[in-house]
Amino acid sequence: MIYIQCTKKLLEQIKAPAEKVDVSDVDPLYCWHANIFVHNRKKCVLVMNNHTRYNFLLYGLKSSDFKNFTDVVIQGIQENLLADGFDRAIIEEYLLKCKESSITTTSERSINSQINEMVIYCELSLNQFKENNEIPDLNKLNRKLNKYIMMKLPQLYPVEAMQEVFNNSLSDRKFEAKKTELNPRKYYQVKITLEHIQPVIYRRLLIPDHIPFTKFHKIIQTAFGWDNQHLYLFDLPDCYIKEKDPYSSFDKVEKHPVSVRIDDYMKVKSSFMYEYDFGDSWRHIIKVEKEVFVEDDPGYPYCLEGERNCPPEDIGGPGGYEYFVSIIKDPAHEEYEHMMRWAAEVTGERNFDPEYFNLKEINRKLKKIKS
Repeated sequence: MIYIQCTKKLLEQIKAPAEKVDVSDVDPLYCWHANIFVHNRKKCVLVMNNHTRYNFLLYGLKSSDFKNFTDVVIQGIQENLLADGFDRAIIEEYLLKCKESSITTTSERSINSQINEMVIYCELSLNQFKENNEIPDLNKLNRKLNKYIMMKLPQLYPVEAMQEVFNNSLSDRKFEAKKTELNPRKYYQVKITLEHIQPVIYRRLLIPDHIPFTKFHKIIQTAFGWDNQHLYLFDLPDCYIKEKDPYSSFDKVEKHPVSVRIDDYMKVKSSFMYEYDFGDSWRHIIKVEKEVFVEDDPGYPYCLEGERNCPPEDIGGPGGYEYFVSIIKDPAHEEYEHMMRWAAEVTGERNFDPEYFNLKEINRKLKKIKS
């Protein structure tokens, strides 16, 4: 039996009722998550194995494909395993157990997070083909997808994880249902401080391990209260981690934040810099204080403490903010009313207070960043 666990949007496209199945007692090697997205008006589905995170892209699906979705997925499994050099006899042995199928709902938050991450990676790759006026090379793309290190497989690519399973006899494979106890997850405690600002504006955060720098960027934006309106980069000893920008060049190797995980750089007592808005140049110094192991993993970042409000966007950097604060502290200043109205429009805060800090509000927003 093969279980294809579909997102809500994909189930709407398939137009088939999902069976209510508890897959916690099912061998995850025979469970696959699937998520739909649209690129260049083409319907695409990313399929990912629960056990190994082996994944592949189905591109340009038509109505008839969704009517026979299970067959399309099984065919995709076969074609991609063959393309990755798996033994045909073992593939056939695996597919023999997939003659019966069940369409059901997604069940694991970590897989949903990873499949969404790989959708972003697919979109970036497909955009590259489009920019070069090329037809997407799915064989090339699907081979690349499985050379991407996944959470819970820190030293193993998905294709290697799948090969490790297939190299053993599938007929002798034994699966034990998940035990109730939870494995502790590592979090990094970091202190992030805005440079050149007095009094100090900072946040002390717990950051889940194995997340890409795209998500770390989102966490910083949320914790400080930035609006994500500008470009950003992480300045690390051996590279810059930043999104592709054709209008600027740097003197270091550049890596895209979706393809790099934080763990290689989160060394206790180390520090590095995150810059947001290259015009205002908001430099955040990130200091890694310690590692924390959490037994009951909440699956999202957490703010432990902090001080003071986030400056308004486009205020002119630390110097502009210092001038702004000096004015709003003096109601008699001729620019006071103008500055307060401007700040209200930019920040949505009726009376901007530089000392304002609401820990509960920040954590409510951070809770939405599933990691």
